[in-house]
Amino acid sequence: MKKQALCFGSLILYILIACTIVSGWIEATMMTQVEQGPVNTKAAHEAVTRELPPRSLFADQEGLHLYEIYDGTGWESGKRIREVSGWSLTGECVSISGFPDTAYVFSATRQPKAGEQVLVLEKPDRGDDVYLALFKEGVPGELELPMEAASSTRSSNALVLEMKNYTIPFMEHRAKSVSPTLEKADRIFSIGDVRQFFGQLPAIGALAGLLTAGLAFLLSAFVLWKRRHGPALVNLCLSGLCLCLTAVLLQKTTLPASLLPRESILELSYYRGEFAVLTSGLSGFPELLEELSAAGAAARTRGLLYFGLSVGLFPLLLLAENLPVRRNA
Repeated sequence: MKKQALCFGSLILYILIACTIVSGWIEATMMTQVEQGPVNTKAAHEAVTRELPPRSLFADQEGLHLYEIYDGTGWESGKRIREVSGWSLTGECVSISGFPDTAYVFSATRQPKAGEQVLVLEKPDRGDDVYLALFKEGVPGELELPMEAASSTRSSNALVLEMKNYTIPFMEHRAKSVSPTLEKADRIFSIGDVRQFFGQLPAIGALAGLLTAGLAFLLSAFVLWKRRHGPALVNLCLSGLCLCLTAVLLQKTTLPASLLPRESILELSYYRGEFAVLTSGLSGFPELLEELSAAGAAARTRGLLYFGLSVGLFPLLLLAENLPVRRNA
């Protein structure tokens, strides 16, 4: 009875530790990154009418929304956002009465959600990227592109832009606001984010394999405990090693926020829909489509391979532990 209780407790402890490690990584990965508008703290006590750029409004099925950043307390500590009302869209700006030190969201890596915790980018980096802009009604005849666009290639309903020294990380909302042409786009994808996403799939496969192997090592330790204490202790150590390797690997695994679902990172139907739209848009650019298709196929293959290698260590070690021991006469 004591052994069963110990085994059950160890199994629950392993699952709790694994879930804590993975959930912490998911929470950090799913956190929306935002850019805030400039604030003036010199006259924070005086209410004024502020004029914000149109890109500070976020559109969804319910209409347009304006969000401000505030400091949460208690269980909801950290930087969070909430929707504000009382604004008006006049001409080329959004007018709202408030205090100068109120920070409003100007851009975000994903569609914001009221109450969520966000990561405020104080000083965004700059780098190169490739944008794919999709137009349901066809690419406009005259292109008005941002000055960071070094080159452009067009098809009937899509436009590929090579962006040089532009603000990163990629934010679709911001990308639509930098030129009249991109403002008319129905969707904009970052090819750099797609490449990054494919590059992380092998690590995801290895992580799944490590967690599975760690659980298998733990269960095998319980089976071997009565007969061979030495191998059982080895299995327990290997189970703990799998958890440590999982934590280290998760710290180096970064998924691009622009390609993640809004609610759950495991929403597989969302990824299928996004990549279906992306593939359809790339149909007019066969070389780029072939490159990304090959990269995606290679990443999936490597992910499955790393998963198999991680899990495959378990039966090999278990076989070695059950080999008969030769005794000297």
